[in-house]
Amino acid sequence: MAKRAFNHPVNHIGLAVPDVEVAQKWYMDVFGFRQLRSISFEDRDANEDTAALNILPPVVRKVKLAYLGTGNSVGIELFEFIDPKIDPRRETHIGNGQHIMLGGFFHFAITTPDIEAMRRKVLEYWGKAVGGVGTLDGEEGTYVQDPWGNIVELITPC
Repeated sequence: MAKRAFNHPVNHIGLAVPDVEVAQKWYMDVFGFRQLRSISFEDRDANEDTAALNILPPVVRKVKLAYLGTGNSVGIELFEFIDPKIDPRRETHIGNGQHIMLGGFFHFAITTPDIEAMRRKVLEYWGKAVGGVGTLDGEEGTYVQDPWGNIVELITPC
């Protein structure tokens, strides 16, 4: 019998946003995420030898980072790329569903006991509803979008 591969835990999810301070407040206010450390600013011209810059591609010259913790200890990293900036063409596919056809990252999921209440809160905080509510094996789920186009699935616990 073949040896099973180690089941690796998810450590964190990184999201690129246009304003890290605004996005951090949004995720803390809407989902209750906790700030793990102060927002950092990394500048390759001032100090090239930082942990963040060492693992980012050399084209990234300046970036702000925020570190958030979730209720089950999966981290959320928010990146504000300052030099170079986020490509604004990404926005052309957000909201019309076309972005899922580009491949790659599609969404991450938040467990919530009340789908409708959380969906209303997302809308109240300038997010968007993406689809309706569906049920699979007793769990309800729906997709919403943060103000920067990232898709978040809201799902009830099993």
